[in-house]
Amino acid sequence: MEPVVYAIKNLNDMKMYVGSTVNKSVRWQTHRTLLRHGKHENGFLQAAWDRDGEPAFVFAVLEVIDVPGQLAERETWWLNHLTPYGVYGYNILRTAHDGTRGYKFPDEVRQKMSLMRKGVPKSPRSKEHCENIRKAKLGKPHPVTWAIPPKSNETRAKLSASHIGRHVGEANEKAKLNDDAVRDIRRRLVDGESGFSIAKFYGVHRQAIYRIRDRITWKHVKE
Repeated sequence: MEPVVYAIKNLNDMKMYVGSTVNKSVRWQTHRTLLRHGKHENGFLQAAWDRDGEPAFVFAVLEVIDVPGQLAERETWWLNHLTPYGVYGYNILRTAHDGTRGYKFPDEVRQKMSLMRKGVPKSPRSKEHCENIRKAKLGKPHPVTWAIPPKSNETRAKLSASHIGRHVGEANEKAKLNDDAVRDIRRRLVDGESGFSIAKFYGVHRQAIYRIRDRITWKHVKE
């Protein structure tokens, strides 16, 4: 066994899923088996696999860990470094956790988990059970980690006022790009060049390229 932090990368758009394991060969085989049968717990990765096909994905070791107890710490470091979330990747959680690694479930629980992976349906929940779940969730925030509550009108007005007079685009002295570079980036993306390759050419992070593509930044630049 070899503890590693790994990435499953989509070569079509360079998005990735970052994880860690104490046995890389078994973990990659588990991922592929679940993805091939449409049963992977990560819906974003599963959707991309279904769309682009297995040949588009590769498994890469990011770091070999000497001490298995450091897996969660090092995985969190790579998550912060690569930021594989939202439009830039398939991870849902922004920090790693040990979860159930190293824990042996009771035989009864293991049998239920096995049936779930085989597609055997669970017993339907009673109406009373469903109602209790509904009541328990009332008033709680959305479970998605990146969900942001709407801003009040007062907050929006303050944010708008704080942006008045700011230099945007190439007028910003800290900008690494200019309007012509942004137009070139958009053209190269349309031509099929990867964001990773363009980012390397301009000396910026690949997220900067995708944010330009999605009109999050430099949206004032016209073609």
